[in-house]
This record gives sequence, structure tokens and C-alpha cells, in this order.
Amino acid sequence: MEGRLTTGRGWGEFPPLSSPEVRAEARRIMGFVRGEDRINSFLREYLGHSLERMAMNYLYLKGNIAPDDACLDVGSLGVEYVLLKRDYPRATFEALSYEGGRVGIAGGVFYETLDPNDGNCVTIRQVDVERQPMPFADASFDVVSCFETIEHLKFTPMPMMREMNRVLKTGGRLVLTTPNINSSWAISKILRGRSPSEEPRYNKNPEYGIIHAKEYTMDELAGLARACGFTVEHLFSYDDEPLEEGEAFVRRHVGRFMARLDGRWFGRYRQAELHLGHRLALVAKKTGEAVDEFPEVIFQ
Repeated sequence: MEGRLTTGRGWGEFPPLSSPEVRAEARRIMGFVRGEDRINSFLREYLGHSLERMAMNYLYLKGNIAPDDACLDVGSLGVEYVLLKRDYPRATFEALSYEGGRVGIAGGVFYETLDPNDGNCVTIRQVDVERQPMPFADASFDVVSCFETIEHLKFTPMPMMREMNRVLKTGGRLVLTTPNINSSWAISKILRGRSPSEEPRYNKNPEYGIIHAKEYTMDELAGLARACGFTVEHLFSYDDEPLEEGEAFVRRHVGRFMARLDGRWFGRYRQAELHLGHRLALVAKKTGEAVDEFPEVIFQ
């Protein structure tokens, strides 16, 4: 079951996992992953569990950005923006990540290059978003995307959130996705005595520390966005993988269970209020500046 909280017209929801468009785009993206070089070897492993999600990201942006928009992806692998660059040749696509790089498609294959003049590529600037400012002027972008990044931040999301607000034009949109710590997958893991986090383990490389430092609830994302000068337009959960048996059980029964609990403990729940999808998507419009350095929803 997927949930949705809508407070404005916004951009709407992601294309569903089961749609023919997502399946077709996933096949097309995987078709660009060939060869044994570093980028293709990495993408072959990464897309083994993230292919449909990346297809959904790409299709969502493709259906909503304008032909002349300036777009920034924060925490980028480069894939979505390289594809969008081919669709919207007049648009501007910038990206940044902890590692940096330049990624393109030529001859039907993803590749990396050091050539700054390669027109097929999206340049991914190397930026530590927890400690460094983004190397762009104020109000530079119409759209900022941040896919599966905020959960990796080890210390605080506030510098990144404030910087994304700063580089967005007033009225520009932030599109952010992250794992849903209240998903049916998380609940099913708790019932089996496991951590609810999607990635509770440590990285073998000590430079990276814990893989997912914090996973978010819907209320936390909404409160964080508002504290950073955004008006939430859409906030919803969605699935990027088929349900496993334990999840399907949770989806069938948790709504009925919550409805029977004492209202003095949990309030009144309706099925539509249980946002149990694997991931959360936030679509928010910049309407002001950051107003709270330490929003209570995520800081003690």
C-alpha cells in the first residue's frame, strides 16, 4: 500500500513500479551498461538493486522539467542527468557528489572521461555537502534533485538543505527521495528481530562510516523542508521493488491492527494514513529562506 500527503498541485507522483514505461526505461538504461571499465562494473552492481528506482527518477524529471531549465543533482551518479541531457539539449545540467567525476554516453555505452570539454558528459563536481558550500551562485537553478543521499549524511543534513535552498530560484523545486523507515519492509524486519534500517551496517572502508546514518519518517522530512524555507507540495511513499511475503502480510493486516488500538495511545488511523511504501518522495517549492538552524523534528 502506498500513502500520499498532498498540500498543493506540485508535480504529482512518480510513475508506478509496475508501469510499462518504467519497465521499458529500465531495460534501456541497462542496455547502456556494457564493458568492464570502472563505471560500467560499478553500475552493473548498483543497478542490480536500484535499476527500477533510477528509471522512475529519470521518467519523473523528464515529465516535469522545462526545455530551458537549469537543474542540479546533489549526490549524483550521473545516470539520470546524462539521459536528460540527451532529451533536453537546451537545458543546463550540473551535478555534485562526494567523489566527483564526468559521466557520459557514447556509442550506446556509459563512460567516464577527464576531458572537461566533452559535450556528451555531465560534470559531477567533488563536494562534501556536510562541510563545503555548493560552488554555484544564489538562485542558479530551477530544479534541484537529491536522490538517495540524505540518509548517508553522518553529522547533519542542515548545510546541504540550506545550500539547496540558496542555489534554487524562488519558486524552484526540490525533489528528494530517501528510504522510508516506516515502510512495510521495515516493520516486517522488526517482527523478525532485525534492524528496520535499510542499511544498518558499516562500510568496510572506514572513510565512509555507517552506510545509512539516518533514515527518515514522513513527518521528519516535512518538518525539515519547512525549516529550510520550502513549502511542501507533495510528500508520498512509493515502492521501487516488488513486495516480499512478509511485507505483503504487513500491508494486509497492519491497518486493521492499528484501527483497533486504543485511540488514547495512537489516535485514529485510516488505511490511507499508513504510508508503507519502500521510499519517501518529497516535492517542495522554495518560498523563503531557512528559518530554523536546528528543527526540533530531528534535533534534540
